Formats: sequence, structure tokens, C-alpha cells
Amino acid sequence: MFLPSDHSKTASTLPRNCSLSENDWEILAGLWHPVAFSGDIGHKPVAAKLLDVPLVIYRTSSGITVAKDLCVHRGTPLSLGWLKDDMIVCPMHALHYDAEGRCRLIPSVEDKNRPISERLRLITFQSVERYGIIWVCLLNDEPGIPVPEWPDLESDRFAADPDIKKMAIDEIWNCSASRHTENFNDAAHLSWVHADSFGNPEQPEVHEIEVDTSIPYVLKRERQLAEKTLGQERLSHFTAELTLPFSSALVEKVGNGNLGYAIYDAACPMSASETRIFQIIWSGFPDSYPHSHVQLWEQVNREDIALVSRQSPEEVPLDVREEIHIPADAVSLAYRKAMKELGLGAPRFVT
Repeated sequence: MFLPSDHSKTASTLPRNCSLSENDWEILAGLWHPVAFSGDIGHKPVAAKLLDVPLVIYRTSSGITVAKDLCVHRGTPLSLGWLKDDMIVCPMHALHYDAEGRCRLIPSVEDKNRPISERLRLITFQSVERYGIIWVCLLNDEPGIPVPEWPDLESDRFAADPDIKKMAIDEIWNCSASRHTENFNDAAHLSWVHADSFGNPEQPEVHEIEVDTSIPYVLKRERQLAEKTLGQERLSHFTAELTLPFSSALVEKVGNGNLGYAIYDAACPMSASETRIFQIIWSGFPDSYPHSHVQLWEQVNREDIALVSRQSPEEVPLDVREEIHIPADAVSLAYRKAMKELGLGAPRFVT
């Protein structure tokens, strides 16, 4: 019912009821994570969640602001409010906050010239817009890993080419972001889990995978995949990248090096067991249709989540002795090693 009378002695930087260990939360909070598609932020505040922290996202003439979803006056969710005069307005007492989170108006104060306390300022976070996605870092330090480099999504050629179609998918999965990311980069499951969409059980072999980790925090590899896509079978050659902690790109190039197909996947760890997936799909095939690819990847996602949500433990084990590995696990093992080197998965108790 009440917080302690001297809460300063008990306050923690962790969000209340945090589902992550303090160590993992501190490390992940210092990295970039996707929280929304830019196009979804319009004339109303939008709620989101990252690492158990409730967020409000709003757009003013200055751009995007991401803040903790709480009015510092009485703790009301600002995502229930509205935008007025280029400011976000609290729905309970109508305090107005500008793009920097500073309170500019308290309607209940009779003397409008009375100074407003500097303490009436929202808790705001670093944010950038890239690839039509809003990325957020919860800590003030410079993130140790940049937003993933996906140059195709910033190319003028793709924006101007009428044969290239872009689609977006936004879903919430009941699994950890690490399990989702590892599954997205797992070549051995494709023939079986996705037999009804694009997999080919008759050719389940995975060509030997060589993982290039020369780029800091990016795992690169090339692979061939016998697949069925939109009713046609073909042997595809893909280049893939996994940018820590939870962003992946799978790009197919055809004949002359032009884009055949690509899917960009960015996972937001809402909590330890709830993940929001942002996917951007490019198709360079002139005879394909956007709705066909959206339907295909929605089916692929359903096939994945049916199993990924039931993996045990929910967390990806960073101690390689916890699970048994097969030759096709090269990317998975490299991913786990890289996450461990970031300091994730440290023991909670030291004896």
C-alpha cells in the first residue's frame, strides 16, 4: 500500500518486479533495442515495454521522444494521455511536457508565470530512428554496440525500384528474445519445422557453416538452402548476419547480384519471457505480391512459435555443457560465446 518512508534507502535502478537478473538487465539496458515501427507513432502517444520498463513514445515537431510511461507528478501512464500544442499531456491533471520531457504547463496553477520546478521532468531515454524502426537504449552511456548495419534498407535503389516490395510484421511471442534469435539463425530446423511453408525435408543436410566474427559483435555466414517458396523449389544462396544482441538479417542475392529476397528481424525483449518481433521483408521478384510474402512469413512465424515457446529452459544456456550440440550449431555456439563475452549469464550468487 505504501513505499518506505525513506524510499531513497531502498530504491533500485531495476524496474519493479524485474524478470531478469540484475547483471543481465544492466548489460542489456546499455544496448540498442527496437520498440516500435516509426509509422505507428502519429497523433497519439503509444505505449511500449522494454526490459520490464513501461515506455511511452510520442512525436512532436522536434521528432520522437521515448520516456518512462509515468507522469512524475502522480505516476499516471502518459500513454493514456494525448498530444496538444506540440506536447504530451497527462490524462489525470493535464500537466504538459515538451519534447525534452520538461513540464511547461500546470493548468491547476492560477499564476501562469509561477516558475515550474525542474524536478517536473519525465524520465527520457536515448532513441534513434533507422529503417523505419525506433531503437531505444535505457542507459545514458554510449551503447557499446551500434544499431545493425542494413544498407539495403537505406538504398535509394530500393526506394525507387517498383519491382521491390517491402512488408512489415509486428508480433509478440511468449518466449525469450535469445531463444527467438537463436532459432531465426538455426539452419537445421528449417527443413522440418517449415515443411508446410518453405522447408524441404527431402534435402535436410546443412552445408558446413563457417562463421566470420571479424566484425565486432556481428556473426556473418553464408549458406545454401533448398527451399520451397510460393510453390516453387530452388536452391538459394543466402548471406546472413546476426548483430548482438537480438537483430538478424537473411539476404538472398540472385544471378547478377541483385536482391532476390531478404528478411530483417529485430527482437525487443519486453521481459525475460515476452518478446516483440519487428520484421521487414523485401522481395525483388517481379512476379510476387506483398500479401503473399506477409502470409508466408506469418505462417513461418506460427510454425516457429509453436516450438520456441515450449523450449526448456526459456533462457538460452550460456554454459555449453548444459545442452548437447551437433555440427549445424556453429552459429548458435558462436552466438552464445559472444553473449557470454558481453558479460551476460554471470552467476547470480558467488560462493
